[in-house]
Amino acid sequence: MNMPIEETKYMGEEAGIGCPLCHCNVLLVPENLPYIYCPICAIRGTIVVNKDKMTVEWNMNDVKLPRFSFEGELHHFEFLAKDGERRRIDQAATEAMKASIIAKSNSFAKVVTPPA
Repeated sequence: MNMPIEETKYMGEEAGIGCPLCHCNVLLVPENLPYIYCPICAIRGTIVVNKDKMTVEWNMNDVKLPRFSFEGELHHFEFLAKDGERRRIDQAATEAMKASIIAKSNSFAKVVTPPA
């Protein structure tokens, strides 16, 4: 516990390709391949395929400022504030988007509700 943070190392089992900070190996793959990111830390990376082997080149600048650092929390707060303001200004579009998402979600499976 007294070891300086710079000298610590991950002692857990590596499970394939994982986040360089939290070691989570469940990565989000948005539509714009080859870019991915960690859903926990928001550290971004690029998928690299060499023959039959896939690796990730991680953005090491993101490792310095992950989502749950003070700066990351501030960035997230500012994003939420701007998004909230946008939604307040254009409530009609927000409600239309909400209805569209609910309709699409309901089309995937029958929704069961408890009896009244």
